[in-house]
Amino acid sequence: MAGVIGLRGPDIEKRGALRGYQVVFEDADRPYVRPHTGLPVLTLQVGKPDVHRHVFGFSRKFSSFNARSENLETGKMWSRLFAKPGHHGVAPVSYILEWGDLADGQGKRPFRIERADGAAMCVPALVGGYWEAKDEDAFALVTIPPNNFVKTFHDRMIGQLKDDDLEVWLRPEEYAVETLMRCLAPPPEDELIAYPLRADVGSAKFDDDAAMAAVGEPISWADIL
Repeated sequence: MAGVIGLRGPDIEKRGALRGYQVVFEDADRPYVRPHTGLPVLTLQVGKPDVHRHVFGFSRKFSSFNARSENLETGKMWSRLFAKPGHHGVAPVSYILEWGDLADGQGKRPFRIERADGAAMCVPALVGGYWEAKDEDAFALVTIPPNNFVKTFHDRMIGQLKDDDLEVWLRPEEYAVETLMRCLAPPPEDELIAYPLRADVGSAKFDDDAAMAAVGEPISWADIL
């Protein structure tokens, strides 16, 4: 889950909750973000918003780019970051790639799953030092059980912060754990949409924006019902 994500810079401007921080998301056009490549992540530094490049995943030695919500309090790695000041961030993500089988006889094929309104998702992240380069920061996306729409494609999904939850997530020291966990509720079924992609999208280069072009009509929750 969340092995390949992407970010289109203009999608950040479409999300009012991100614009409100009045920070610049540099290097924001990242069409193909794999583990251990970078993404601009929003954090609070001494109470003030900051955005800079974070490495996707904490170490090459083990899987560390997805933090399961069920393990945030008890996981050996995640419990050192979750609910701790300075270790919560928000990663703007335009889409995630998943391979789904819609039982239409075509078998598994790739889809670009994103918000139906085209705005960036505000994904809860845990942040800290990158193990292989101590002078770099890293992040992991928090994943949650999927809503029914995403369940069609995968058994997990990335968290989706509502606008009002950004400040809560970014200031974990001010809220109870129960309040932080409520930020991780899945979004409504009709908030997301899936676009079919070409079969070889998995081998695309990191900057190959054309590989993300849809090759068919989008699929919504109404189409699956």
